[in-house]
Amino acid sequence: MSGDLARDGHAWLEMSLGSSVRRLRWSRGHLSRVSLVELSDGRRVVLKVRPWADRLLDCGRAQSAAAAEGIACPRVLAGPEHVAGQAYSAEEWIGGGRQLAATRAHASRFAAGLRDLVEALRGCGSDRLAGAPLPWVGWRHDGTDLWPPPDDFDADLNEHTAVSWLDDAARHARELILSASLDRVIGHGDWESQNLRWMSSALHCVYDWDSLVYEPEAALAGAAAAVYVARGGPGQAATFEQTAAFLDAYSERLPRGFTPTESGVAWAAGVWVRAFNAKKALVAASLGLPSEPLQLATLRSDLEHRLAVALRCH
Repeated sequence: MSGDLARDGHAWLEMSLGSSVRRLRWSRGHLSRVSLVELSDGRRVVLKVRPWADRLLDCGRAQSAAAAEGIACPRVLAGPEHVAGQAYSAEEWIGGGRQLAATRAHASRFAAGLRDLVEALRGCGSDRLAGAPLPWVGWRHDGTDLWPPPDDFDADLNEHTAVSWLDDAARHARELILSASLDRVIGHGDWESQNLRWMSSALHCVYDWDSLVYEPEAALAGAAAAVYVARGGPGQAATFEQTAAFLDAYSERLPRGFTPTESGVAWAAGVWVRAFNAKKALVAASLGLPSEPLQLATLRSDLEHRLAVALRCH
């Protein structure tokens, strides 16, 4: 964090929480800057500074509602507040816990955690979330082209057409999702292992509440099922079998299970997420930017398999 931004953030914390910053313990991030600070009154709190977006207001309110409902997550202490183009917020610090290995036996725990979160957020305001999808789950973006803008660099993904089968997979997946008339709910759009911490087999803390989205529950589950094993390393994604285990576990927790249409939407959502991540990596590499390694032949076979399941269900 730059010196000016750090000073502004610390001054905002003192004004909002009534205690000055005694010590900065760590600070990390890129587009969003997250810092753990120790206040003069002894509290440890997390300061989050990122570019302002109206959707963050709904994210903050939903996070507070989730904490009140007993979901394992930090309580919002102040904000999000719009300050000179930035969004400032403060959260309680929850440390400890570990990432859970994504074995087949653990798939049900990942699925149950997401299902509980969705239930806790029913009835929360969603107006700002509805019109601002995150790109990796951005099949509902308002542009006329297939791909929305990426989240972390400036490029038009639609101008890069060398891998046409990847575009085709995403287009079919998007059509399947948007053609289904399903109610939408608020849920976590980045349900990856790196954003979750566990104590033994119990969910200890859910992070990254800026990634809430408003989509059909089946789509949320399907997007999560495709990537929930990701622990922060390059190219990490769920195998077909891991995805199936997650979706089976999620469906079992619904009063009536997934309908065939919902199953199709779930598998299609996973195709979109995997295709978007791959498309972004290809474009980033073409621009000389850091990117995830891709095995295109393996990815093509995997996406075709997933899309075939989605079409059979739908």
